Amino acid sequence: MTAEFRVVQSAGPAPGDEGTALVRGVQELHLGNPENEWMTLDYQAELREYPLVRNLLGAVFNQDWREDYDRVEEVYEDILDDEPLVARLARAEQIEAFVATRSEDEVDDVIRASQTGIRPHSDLGVSGREWLLTVARRLRG
Repeated sequence: MTAEFRVVQSAGPAPGDEGTALVRGVQELHLGNPENEWMTLDYQAELREYPLVRNLLGAVFNQDWREDYDRVEEVYEDILDDEPLVARLARAEQIEAFVATRSEDEVDDVIRASQTGIRPHSDLGVSGREWLLTVARRLRG
């Protein structure tokens, strides 16, 4: 694998803008490997039409979910199963619409780019698409 780097010169971040400058700097790094294209994916734009999917990835399964739960099943029981039926059905519809318009690799890329705390392949042994569809079936009850 060949890595390509582009050096961006800057006078430094404006006071109070250090976090934004860091994000811009990371976005300037591109590894010349198609498998790493997810690193520059704008997952928020990908999920703009699917706020309940974005919530599932960023809030329900945030990066710290393992501090409160030992298993994925506990998250389902504690958070998703307690949602009102109308909310569960709306989330299921958005999940199904999201995966219907993307390939399996594209779904995996969005999940990785979102920096969610769950990794379907390693945590559950399934693809991102399969995991999301399993969640949708559970929500429909």
